[in-house]
Amino acid sequence: PEIDAWVDDLDGLVLHGGADVAPESYGSTPMREEWCGDAIRDAYEIDLFRRFGDAGKPVLGICRGMQVMNVAMGGTLHQDLGAEGVTERAHRDAGLYDRNTHAVEVLDGSGLAALAGGPCVATVNSIHHQGVAELADGLVVEARSHGDGVVEAVRAAEGPYAFGVQWHPEFFGTLRGESLGGPPVFDNGVVLAEFLAACS
Repeated sequence: PEIDAWVDDLDGLVLHGGADVAPESYGSTPMREEWCGDAIRDAYEIDLFRRFGDAGKPVLGICRGMQVMNVAMGGTLHQDLGAEGVTERAHRDAGLYDRNTHAVEVLDGSGLAALAGGPCVATVNSIHHQGVAELADGLVVEARSHGDGVVEAVRAAEGPYAFGVQWHPEFFGTLRGESLGGPPVFDNGVVLAEFLAACS
């Protein structure tokens, strides 16, 4: 099939942001109609994630992509962090969009900490209202939102490279030089460079 050809031809997979993950994709039902998500896209991306993993090829998940990784490996999501009482912080602000930011804590001993030169607190953008609820077996948490503990970065504990971040590293340039704080790993493409290195 065509998807098999893609897996053969491509060096890695980026699962990017977009529509909500459908609650049915992790065995739940929508709490609100507007949170129905896109189950067709979910099935397609979960299949891609598993095929690239089976082929030993790296995967980078961004925002929704990180959530898809968690669901593909058996985890679940909060349909809405605020409505479910997980946090009072607005992890998504329609008006601010990519200028909505908050601090994250990079955990000691994590791969992300190794990139950042050690555990640290840094500022990232935030454009999501869903989030990891039950972490999938086989994933480890590498960063959490400072103050409320929302999962912000995950990595596969073993096997082919699979790393996901809840923020959008590709959007950092839109801040037009505004300081995000913390080490440069978060705003100079090092996260993306790590993925590209895994693809080579």
